[in-house]
Amino acid sequence: MGLFTFAEKSDKPKFKKNKEEGCVVSASIEIPEALIQNEKHNVLLWVQEQAKIPGFRPGKAPMAMVEAHYPDTIRERILNRLAEKFVPDLVKELNLTPVTASTITNVDWNKSMKLDVQIEIAPEVDPKDYLKIAVSYKKRPVTDDILSAELEKLRDAHSRLEQSEEETLGTQHYAVISYTAFQNGKPLPKLKNDSELIDMSSDQLLEGLSAGLLGMKRGESKEIKVKFREKETVLKVALIEIKKKVLPQLDDDFAKDMGLESLEDLKKNLKDSIEKEYSKQEEDEIRKEIEKALLKANSIPVPPTLVEHETERFLESLERQSRRSIPETDLEKLKKEIRPQVEDNLRLSYIFLAIAEKEKLDMTEEDYNQELEEALKALKSDLEKEERRKFFERNKSGLARIIRERKARQLTREKAVVKEI
Repeated sequence: MGLFTFAEKSDKPKFKKNKEEGCVVSASIEIPEALIQNEKHNVLLWVQEQAKIPGFRPGKAPMAMVEAHYPDTIRERILNRLAEKFVPDLVKELNLTPVTASTITNVDWNKSMKLDVQIEIAPEVDPKDYLKIAVSYKKRPVTDDILSAELEKLRDAHSRLEQSEEETLGTQHYAVISYTAFQNGKPLPKLKNDSELIDMSSDQLLEGLSAGLLGMKRGESKEIKVKFREKETVLKVALIEIKKKVLPQLDDDFAKDMGLESLEDLKKNLKDSIEKEYSKQEEDEIRKEIEKALLKANSIPVPPTLVEHETERFLESLERQSRRSIPETDLEKLKKEIRPQVEDNLRLSYIFLAIAEKEKLDMTEEDYNQELEEALKALKSDLEKEERRKFFERNKSGLARIIRERKARQLTREKAVVKEI
């Protein structure tokens, strides 16, 4: 029979489902003593091979001494090995599909062992009221006033600075200054500039700077009291130049600079662009109304650990976009604020997938190939393309989920009863 005694067939673990609340299933595994002892023997052998006990060659210390020297290591490894073996069996026995790794919540270990296990599963969704959703939205026409305002923004974006004929600095000007700074008579080496541009119509980082500059003459020098890091600071300032903003004329020449033939072409192009943006905003409004109706008609739980994971991913994305770390003091507050939206996004994903299931909206071979071809367009080398093809093949099930959800979204939009107000 070999070195160790193996458990008899009658010595099997017992699996039990204790409670199901929302997406969380609480279950337990009872592992008989014979299976524990069998696992203990294997663990003792492994620990003996690793053990370094004075007076004994590596791998040759008596088992009793190994057990006495490493009780915590042995106990932990037995528990881990039994959990690795039997938690998947528990999941299979209860016919569950976990959405995250199962968690051991409690261990009761005398001669036998009882493991309490928490398993998170996807919610069961029988989608309701997803066809003919009544939606209203506000149509936004592109009026002459809106078009004029956008043209002014365009002019402003292509403005330039020129030397002003005026000798005295006003709020309509831009000042070019040089300065050095002092606090309590001591210079601040890091607070100085030889040619800083100041917009006199905007707020400044140094409180009091604009007010102190106002009315200065070109070439004049003076001391200005400002606030720097909440402390009174003296700036020794020289006004080098006074500049004014010059807007381009709104004419055919300006349109040609934009790559168009005439001012009328520019206006038409700009109007079309605004209409497209408004149309996108209207579609976003319709989408949000559809989602709101689906959430109201389909109240479902979501797996809490998955919510945590998605919240963390959102915060990581936020940090990448802002290129800065979120302070620890703000983290919990921000998590609390965004969690409801994360939960709703997960709910919507489950609802749309359930709609896809009900309506038999599957990923076709054509869908797959179209997605792949689109992904390959941006790639140049054959090696990159081959790697992308392998990636798509490995992640085919994930892509199918995305496409099925997308098709369900399209269905609810196409079938919605949309009213313009």
